[in-house]
Amino acid sequence: MTTETFIDVVKEVVRNASVNSVETLLHHVPGRSPDKHLVALSTWHTALSDSDKHMVTQVIEQAVDDALFGFLCVLDGVRVVESNSGDFELRYRRKGESVLLSPNEEVGYLHDLYNAK
Repeated sequence: MTTETFIDVVKEVVRNASVNSVETLLHHVPGRSPDKHLVALSTWHTALSDSDKHMVTQVIEQAVDDALFGFLCVLDGVRVVESNSGDFELRYRRKGESVLLSPNEEVGYLHDLYNAK
């Protein structure tokens, strides 16, 4: 796996799945005794115009993108989680091989790649 492939996978299985999950939850709250807070959100969302629903989707996308960007900044070491902290190192291991994904001087920062795609 390359760093670019990792970012593509994160966008597909984390970002897009998260956005779809929240949208699905707003359309239909699952369970026999669903959380009252989720029911209230779903009721509010259902009453919105199509234009407003589209705006809510954009807010969800922005929130997910911001959260992932921040997390990738932490992995890249450009956003500190504690003073005098160590470094994070993200590796992909498969069949005895190990590929350094971050920090990666050849490709650049994960957070930059995330925003570039």
